[in-house]
Amino acid sequence: MKWKMILLAILCYGNRSASAQKPLIDNSVYGKWPRVELNYGTVISNDGRFMSYIVEGDEGISNRIVRSVQQGWQVKWSSKLIEFEFSQNSQKYIFSRGDSVGIGILGSSYVSYIPGANLFRLIKEGIDDDWLIYSLKTEPDKLIFRDLRNNEEQTCSSVQDFWYSESQKDFVVQTKDKQGKEVVQIFSIADFRPQSIWYGKLFGAPVWDKVGSSFAFAGVAQGDSINAIYYYQKGANIAEKLVDKNNNDLGGNYDVMRPEALCNNNNSVLFTVREKAFVSGGIEKDKSVAIDIYNYKDAKLQSEQLRTAKQLTNYHVIYNKNSKRIVWIEKKRERVLWQNGIQINDNHVLIDKIDHLDSNGEAADYREWSWNPHAKHSFEILDVNNGKISRLCSRLQHIQGLVNVCQFSPDGKYVLWYDYFLKNYFSYDVATGRICNLTKKIATNWSLYDPQGDCDEPEDRFHPVGIAGFLPDEKSVLLYDLHDIYQVDLSGLKTPICLTNYEGRRKNLRFRLAMYTGDIPERSILKEKNHDPVLVNAFDLKAKKDGFYQIQLGYQKLPNYLSMQSKLFDGLREYESVLHTPIKARDANIYIVQCESETQSPNLFSTYDFKSFLQITDLNPQKKYNWLTSELITWKTFNNSTSQGILYKPENFDPKKKYPIIFFYYEKFSNTLHRFLEPEANGATIDIPTFVSNGYLVFVPDIHYPLNTGQGYGCYNSVVSAAKYLSKMPWVDAKHMAINGHSRGGFQTNYLVTHTNLFAAAISGAGYSDAINLYSRIWEYNGSTRQSAYEVGHQRMGGTPWQRPDLYKDGSPILKANKVTTPVLMMNNIRDPDIPFEQGAEFFTALRRLGKKAGSNKTCGQAFDQHVWPHNLVDGSKAVVAGNDYSCVILLFTFLNSF
Repeated sequence: MKWKMILLAILCYGNRSASAQKPLIDNSVYGKWPRVELNYGTVISNDGRFMSYIVEGDEGISNRIVRSVQQGWQVKWSSKLIEFEFSQNSQKYIFSRGDSVGIGILGSSYVSYIPGANLFRLIKEGIDDDWLIYSLKTEPDKLIFRDLRNNEEQTCSSVQDFWYSESQKDFVVQTKDKQGKEVVQIFSIADFRPQSIWYGKLFGAPVWDKVGSSFAFAGVAQGDSINAIYYYQKGANIAEKLVDKNNNDLGGNYDVMRPEALCNNNNSVLFTVREKAFVSGGIEKDKSVAIDIYNYKDAKLQSEQLRTAKQLTNYHVIYNKNSKRIVWIEKKRERVLWQNGIQINDNHVLIDKIDHLDSNGEAADYREWSWNPHAKHSFEILDVNNGKISRLCSRLQHIQGLVNVCQFSPDGKYVLWYDYFLKNYFSYDVATGRICNLTKKIATNWSLYDPQGDCDEPEDRFHPVGIAGFLPDEKSVLLYDLHDIYQVDLSGLKTPICLTNYEGRRKNLRFRLAMYTGDIPERSILKEKNHDPVLVNAFDLKAKKDGFYQIQLGYQKLPNYLSMQSKLFDGLREYESVLHTPIKARDANIYIVQCESETQSPNLFSTYDFKSFLQITDLNPQKKYNWLTSELITWKTFNNSTSQGILYKPENFDPKKKYPIIFFYYEKFSNTLHRFLEPEANGATIDIPTFVSNGYLVFVPDIHYPLNTGQGYGCYNSVVSAAKYLSKMPWVDAKHMAINGHSRGGFQTNYLVTHTNLFAAAISGAGYSDAINLYSRIWEYNGSTRQSAYEVGHQRMGGTPWQRPDLYKDGSPILKANKVTTPVLMMNNIRDPDIPFEQGAEFFTALRRLGKKAGSNKTCGQAFDQHVWPHNLVDGSKAVVAGNDYSCVILLFTFLNSF
């Protein structure tokens, strides 16, 4: 095929700097590069002696490995085997393989199989108790419970579904009796005596109380036709019906949906109801219209309303078992925002309520928080006993991406929130109603905004850095600023202390807790008590080193240094939002971490003190190839500020030669100096390892955006100044410098080629070119506009087109297309839901009309991501077609090698 010939020509071209000893990277490694991930399939036994992990992509094969942490014993299968568990007593391992469930003895070769197993779950009832639950393909409705201590089994037949309590001691089963009637049963694994508590069809999972003594559920009873809420107290004979749509407080206008929580010592059930469709003359009202009317008084655009026009509204209510009355949390002309999930303690519900709805009962899209009064909201506390509401804080606005701005402490005794007008954290004592400014005596800035760091969008000034977690006594909270960690008494009676003793601020370190419990770090409860040592991660923002310290709760003193390395530990990467905590054995002081560097593939290590690390895996495929090195470059930009960036060089770099250089950019990447870059097909984004291996230099500059100047100025200031700085190096071929960016980076490419002729070639992936069009464009996928992104978000204009017409004009490269002298390759996706294909086509047709050198392609693949990688490519009049993303790499190589 033609594209293979192109690739061969590219590889021959790349040999101008190839190492005679090591081959160059090409597309043959894509999809076959072996990798291991701490957060994907890695587990450790409770005693810390054994572990299991998955190695993916090794020559296209995935392997599940079970081994001793110390070298010695190991077994391996050529399968991911996602379903894998260690037994509680650390003597066995359980896994699924094909159509069988295997039970192996750790440290030996013995494995027994249950053939024809359809599924399995391991229920851990006690410290050393394990129950294997499975079914067979020949009898899929028969549930089998096997006690792994003695291999005794119990069975439950005609099972349609099952659920278990949080303690995993009690089971609720939807089954059928001998007469074929649907029945719900409850039993404990310990004695296995199923009790029929209700006849009917249960919908959704039961909702248990905190101690596992009772639960509520929704279902339709035998002989009935409507859904209702039921309650069951362990020990009772039958479940109790609480409420259905005929309840007087519902007025016949709402259908009962499902329970959400139990509260008020299990005397109250929080559940949802749904408004009934409007019926006129027995015919449901047709909500479709022939004409869409846009009204300036509407909170939401008509395009947004149409997306939900046929959706009936759910409301949250509480049923009090004692009074047999319903307390409405929200109803018509009200909206409660459950952005952070339902927050409820024993006697109170935390309500996040829109202040002003429009005449249609609509709230504004939260993205319009900066100007739309229908996006403003307040926090209130509702007493579930009497329905009394107390307002905590008004004036708040929903900021896009804001997480946990207001929440209960884990015990529900306090409400904690950040007031971004007063720039402090506050607490509300639920029992007394006392509001306290917790942080007024701390001389720091809690804002996430950092003009020299990753967060420099205008709206970041309103975001707090965040909550680290709560102490187990639940009387204190740990808070982050940009550098340090603080312990704050929720009552406000004790003086706050800086647990890291301001060492982060002094040494430009960023301290963060290393260990988390639960899915949401901000609601995590530390296992350590006051005065206990706590492991924290430290990242050196200047030297880019990563490592660990130890602090002591309750004391303000210098943190105890453990280790810092010129590497990155998994989950502690500064540019990524997802945090993966080290894995700890339950009963031993053994941890598993993942470590990598620019020259070392990510591998697993064990440690007991975070000072020394024992390597477990040894994946280093990069050693076979002419690899790369990374170097931190610091230079002065045009506005005399200091910036940093990463320079990637070939492993066989020769300072006596001259190398072409590509500048790749998006926002800020210098904190990832020591990140390992896996070769992969990246669509419109260059694959750095492949290009560097084939004789290119790649420079990734941090782009700093002065407040309210738009993206273009910051990009030009950073990228062009970096290019001029590096062009003076004797090993840089200043006549062959290229630029590449994707999405925002694609816009920046379009901006740069209209403002400088410094570069020999440019690649714009999913780039946009017309700020005024994009500012008010209505998106088909959600019906909203991008106005907030320009006014306060990542476009960084800091105002409307009428307030800052200069910035919107400057942010529209289409208006300066006549200035372009650089050959440009554009990649835009015709199904991209975020960046309209027309934005790329508009810029290309302008360049075409002006007689500029420009190649364009459109992609027609099925959308599966925010920016879909191309499959069908058109480069000017030439077509390069391949069935995978490798075609993109070939096209990029071909284009850049042409200039």
